[in-house]
Amino acid sequence: MSDVVVWSAGMVIPITAPSILDGAVAVRDGRIEHVGARGWVINTLSQRGLSFTERHCDGVLLPGLVNAHTHLQYTGMASVGAGQYRGFDDWARAFDEVYDAGGLDWAGDAAAGARLLLEGGTTAA
Repeated sequence: MSDVVVWSAGMVIPITAPSILDGAVAVRDGRIEHVGARGWVINTLSQRGLSFTERHCDGVLLPGLVNAHTHLQYTGMASVGAGQYRGFDDWARAFDEVYDAGGLDWAGDAAAGARLLLEGGTTAA
């Protein structure tokens, strides 16, 4: 039987139920076993004789976010996104300048962009 990982946080937002202060999510073999108050989750696992490892997260624990429209290949062009422009035409010129200069690693930039999404809580793009 696999070890259970209990992810706990000061607040758990399960989306389909009210937020839980001092909550926890128990996961075994990639499947959610229990969601609830931390004490209840740990007690329930103990009563079932399941060993577990707890990982506490500072902040809020919520399901992964979805980015429904992204251009990961442009991650290497972040300087364009950080600029300030008077309008779309100015932005487009700055974009074209970086794009036309070449030397971009599209695959590497897309992989870096995916890592940034995951670090920020986005699990699907």
